[in-house]
Amino acid sequence: MVCIFGLIRNSNLLNFFESVLNESNPLDQEITFDNKIIKGKGTKLLGSNDDIIGAVIVFNDVTKIKKLENIRKEFVANVSHELKTPITSIKGYVETLNNVVSDVEHKSFLNIIENNTNRLNTIIDDLLLLSRVEENKNKNKIKFIDCQFSK
Repeated sequence: MVCIFGLIRNSNLLNFFESVLNESNPLDQEITFDNKIIKGKGTKLLGSNDDIIGAVIVFNDVTKIKKLENIRKEFVANVSHELKTPITSIKGYVETLNNVVSDVEHKSFLNIIENNTNRLNTIIDDLLLLSRVEENKNKNKIKFIDCQFSK
């Protein structure tokens, strides 16, 4: 029988193997080593007497997927910020013209421009919010606790 602990020198992998053998439930974890991100899934194998006879572990290289996700997140954040400046400028000019122009037809066109800049501004704000939510998704997990309320 080959012992994996003598063959592997990476502490992250060794810790994952050890955790799989010590946990009662299957384990699912991301492991980083040698500039790679590996998704590991494993469970221990039990014999007829419930003694541990080994483990089954499957690894998937998710490095490219993670890099593409980061590029997408950065792109969305950068594009949103770049669009925000001209939209704010257009909105400011429309408001200025609205205060100066007295012609009803011109005001209706300015109102259309203002409504559309407001829509674009809202879309950009939503993109920025999604970008922030995705960025913080893994940083701060919400912890739920049971509370007893008395009357």
